[in-house]
Amino acid sequence: MSSIIIIPARGGSKGVIKKNKRSVKGVPLFLRTLNHAQVLARSSLNVCISSDDGETWELFLHHMNLEGEKWVDIEFNELIQFGNIWFHKRSPELSRDNSLILSSLQEIRLILISKNLIFATWCLLQPTTPFRSRTELESIRKILEECGSFESLVSVTKVEDSHPARMYTIKGNFLVPVPGYEQFYYSRRQDLPALYIRDGGFYVIGDALVKDGFQYSHSPKHILRDWPWSINIDTSRDFSEASTVDLEFVADDPNEKGAKYES
Repeated sequence: MSSIIIIPARGGSKGVIKKNKRSVKGVPLFLRTLNHAQVLARSSLNVCISSDDGETWELFLHHMNLEGEKWVDIEFNELIQFGNIWFHKRSPELSRDNSLILSSLQEIRLILISKNLIFATWCLLQPTTPFRSRTELESIRKILEECGSFESLVSVTKVEDSHPARMYTIKGNFLVPVPGYEQFYYSRRQDLPALYIRDGGFYVIGDALVKDGFQYSHSPKHILRDWPWSINIDTSRDFSEASTVDLEFVADDPNEKGAKYES
């Protein structure tokens, strides 16, 4: 089969309590991402939510106007299917604070293989990205439809003030500059070399990488995102920033009421 879209929605969070269920502009983060996934998938791609949390399960059922089993009656690592959308009940081993998303991808992959389902490409949409534009989703959809044995793509945003040329480590009582940028220590911001950081919005991963335990290749392709699309929520301050973004900046997001584009 072509591609599968994965939404990791663990119930716990070490930095911000119940982060994936916290709302931005009235919509919980994991449901915002589910709406993104449905626009991306339409009816031809598959979506899988992976969670260890019963409340997330109930919110999902309510949001989709579905009826399903009680959470306690679902076995760990079971996949519950509703058309082209699956819900994966994560095991405790995959739900710790130090558990990697990749481990859940590999577990889901094994379950799908047991059902004789193999996907050439995996698209990871993390709930911590509250905004994704229809324009971005359409460009990713074209990649998923055309990529075949595509290897790796990540979304990135340009580094501005937090540039390595302005960073230090601390040794004893002294600041030690990060090596490699000595010639730029006194440069103006606009003269610093362009660098980019992953923003968590999109990961497109070839099946061979998932199988071998990699979330992206050494030199992946990229999609460049700017603020506010590049907001990646990890702290309460990030929530505040996302909640105050004016509609005009994110009207292309499928979640926004009064957006310029029809659902």
